[in-house]
Formats: sequence, C-alpha cells, structure tokens
Amino acid sequence: MCPGVSVAKKELLGFVVGLLSRFQFSAPRVDGKEELPSLDGVYGLTKTPQPFKFCIQSV
Repeated sequence: MCPGVSVAKKELLGFVVGLLSRFQFSAPRVDGKEELPSLDGVYGLTKTPQPFKFCIQSV
C-alpha cells in the first residue's frame, strides 16, 4: 500500500469536516416543500446516484 494513502485520507477528512462546519447543506424548496433526491440509481458499470441539486448557505 502507498505510504501517502493515510495522509490523503486525513486531508480529505479535514476538508469535508471544514465544509460541514462552515456551511449548511439542504435540499432545494419547491412549492414550500423540500425536493429530496431520488433513491433510484443509474445502472452502468456501477450503480451511481441520479443527478440532484442542493443548496449551500454560509453559517
């Protein structure tokens, strides 16, 4: 295993924690209700989520 993998994982974790602590993520509102993304996937080589939108607000 590459020795840099553990460093990369820690850096990625720090980046995600920084985003989650500085911003609020939510689903967009349509007609006053949150429009949640579909749980149905798109099948190909792997199963991937369908495209979706979300809102980001600074806290």
